[in-house]
Amino acid sequence: MQDLTNISVPKISIVMPVYNGASCIEDALCSILGQSFSDFELIILDDGSTDDTVEIIQEYADERICLYRCRHDFIASLNRGISLAKGDYIVRMDADDKMFPDRLAEQFRFMEEHPDIAVCGSWARTFGASDELLRTPEQDVDIRVGLLYHNVLIHPSAIIRRQAVDNFMRAKNRSELYDRDYIYAEDYKLWVEMALSGFRFANLPKVLLLYRRSDSQVTSLFLDQVMRKTGDVQRYYVEALIRELPDVSSWYIRSMEMPESLPGVKKRLSEALFWKDEIYNYIRWYKGEIPRLYFTPPPLPEQCIEWDTVQMSAILTWTELHQKPKYLESLRLSPDAFTGKKVLDIGAGPVPSGTCFDDCRLFCLDPLNPVYRMLGFPQDLYTDVVFINDPAEQISVEDCFFDAIISVNAIDHVDCLEKVAEELHRVAKPGCSFVMHVHYHNATVYEPIEIDDEMFSRLFGWVDGLRKVGRSQESYSRSVGEGEEFVLWSNMHS
Repeated sequence: MQDLTNISVPKISIVMPVYNGASCIEDALCSILGQSFSDFELIILDDGSTDDTVEIIQEYADERICLYRCRHDFIASLNRGISLAKGDYIVRMDADDKMFPDRLAEQFRFMEEHPDIAVCGSWARTFGASDELLRTPEQDVDIRVGLLYHNVLIHPSAIIRRQAVDNFMRAKNRSELYDRDYIYAEDYKLWVEMALSGFRFANLPKVLLLYRRSDSQVTSLFLDQVMRKTGDVQRYYVEALIRELPDVSSWYIRSMEMPESLPGVKKRLSEALFWKDEIYNYIRWYKGEIPRLYFTPPPLPEQCIEWDTVQMSAILTWTELHQKPKYLESLRLSPDAFTGKKVLDIGAGPVPSGTCFDDCRLFCLDPLNPVYRMLGFPQDLYTDVVFINDPAEQISVEDCFFDAIISVNAIDHVDCLEKVAEELHRVAKPGCSFVMHVHYHNATVYEPIEIDDEMFSRLFGWVDGLRKVGRSQESYSRSVGEGEEFVLWSNMHS
């Protein structure tokens, strides 16, 4: 009898279904068996092939290969492969693609060094019918946001932590990892479900996979079904986030009546996902688990504010040590700059950083205020601050109300800058103080407005004495690259 105690368990299980892959399976096998990292098992699921696929595989006398014959049902075969995997990590691979030699080594090392990551993909390069670089977002929050728009994890580039798979399936009370109802988008559905369950993602910014493009691919042969299922996944994700973040629901209801407003829904959800992730970062910063966050080192013991929960303590400490100094430095103002004045902070964000200014009446405008409160930001502690939940395009205050208007890296988050400029003109008193720290950049999901000098001076020409007083690629929080800069517009600086 075989001594089971001496059977070594591989670190990685590669799961590769194949259907009629005789023309390309050898390329895939050679790229796998030639990996610099060798501690793996290769689970091949023949999905009912009718060509010579099985015979070709059987020619390889490598003990790491485990071949299983299945009926033709791709997702069933894929799920069977997951159930058979014994490794600490499960690597997906398609039989018509090729791995770069260090793929397993790179991803294994990353996962070992980042135990909080459940799924890690990589960039890829296409070959065959096209030659292009497939770049995917690297950070967890950007991947979560990207999933609102399309699948940003390349399935055959993924490595998945086995413990995360087990935890996910247990939490969902199901016996199979991939949802059979989402054929042609089963991976997209899985990533979305895992994102909603709190698992974290990463993509390595390295090309570790050659991804074949051909007219015989599933995405080409069944494009209509792929697009339909992709749309189903996106709706599932949006609706699930709406249930999780109900204060975004008004935008969602409007999008159902006017589909052209759906991008606005996704933008709000993207921002909400960003701030949810920021809380995670604040806690790690507060605990000293990261060397710095946006250039700010962790607090010293005597700097830590202690409150009811670690989350609340972290947010309050971050506000004092980063947000308030950021406002003063970015706007180049002293704490007494607005004494006795009513100050409007455009896009104030989840914490009232404008409380760095003494003895003023602060109004924090942000349509996401209800979402921030639901995420756990302590706005209710700031009883002297007025939180306005309106969009900047339609502010519910009377004409000529504010003595001062400020903004720090937020005016580019609005939906329509022209309308915002008109509305600010309406609510500003004659001779209103005006200081904005503005980020110039290409449009993104979070920041859809592209601003330049000509646009800003034209839209805000009504501000008496407005001029540029500084521009740089450095800010209090970060540095930016070519094509981006931070510009300070003001009528308060000589």
